[in-house]
Amino acid sequence: VTLFGTSLQHASADLRADREIVMAAVKRQGIALSYANEALCKDRGIVLTAVADDGGALAYASQELRADREVVLVAARNRAIALRYAHPALRADKELILEVTQRHTDGLKYASNELRVDKNFVQQIVRNNGEALEFADVSLKADRDVVVAAVHNCAKSLYHAVDEMRRDKDLVLLAARRWNSSVEWLLDFAVQASIPDEMFQPAVQSVIAVRGEENALLVTATITLIPDTTGHGDSSECFEVEIVLLSGASFVWHIADEGTLQEAKRFPWRRSHPRINDLALIILEDLPQYAEMHDAARVFISIMTDDDGTAKVVTPWEWDRPLREFVR
Repeated sequence: VTLFGTSLQHASADLRADREIVMAAVKRQGIALSYANEALCKDRGIVLTAVADDGGALAYASQELRADREVVLVAARNRAIALRYAHPALRADKELILEVTQRHTDGLKYASNELRVDKNFVQQIVRNNGEALEFADVSLKADRDVVVAAVHNCAKSLYHAVDEMRRDKDLVLLAARRWNSSVEWLLDFAVQASIPDEMFQPAVQSVIAVRGEENALLVTATITLIPDTTGHGDSSECFEVEIVLLSGASFVWHIADEGTLQEAKRFPWRRSHPRINDLALIILEDLPQYAEMHDAARVFISIMTDDDGTAKVVTPWEWDRPLREFVR
């Protein structure tokens, strides 16, 4: 048992009641307490040793020790799930829950219902651990004060707020300013949190401004499809498609104007900064369907960058109908 504590399960009943052997087992693997004699599950020294190694071992402690504040605190410091097995009075102990949530985000998950709906208490927790908002009562996930406190600590906590909060422009921009990672991670978060498309660009611009990311480029491209004038269409009926792209150090996100952020396409990128023509080539990948639909013969791409506000017209491509692709 000094090598594998759980091998205690194969010991005889007499050995599982031997304090020295059980102590050696739980020192190695706290969960070995589950194989100990019931009398030893009431032994405070053995239980403290077991839960210090694996907080979940509290599940096998006696009822008396599950109500022992020191034992529960040691267990919960190791694993928050230990609170699930604690006496109800300790799950309502504010000081104990506060200490646990400083280490473990899910500490609030096992707190009493009274604490999970206590605005002042939850606000105090999320100020130090914003992601604990995930385990607050739903009413507090809709409380602006609580959500703001959580986002100030951790931008990702906005993901756990209710839809109304995730669609609050000020909160989205606050999350963007508090974002500690790259623009690429913000994009992943934006998709997961269902941030509305109309807030996406200002949020990204805010991150770029705060982080000063030189490798980030936000562009809007207007693609003009010129119909075939050899009898397939009217040259006066041009068709335009607007596409938004964001490029970064190793990625390009492509968001069709008529789509949503959740339908965005992600392209891996190896160069440090995609060039305008590189972005144009990415745009062309989606244009054949429009070209067929509108009998296009040529395409012009005008790209508006966010840094200087000027539009750059990229060399036009010809639509090769047999090859079903655009070529220079």
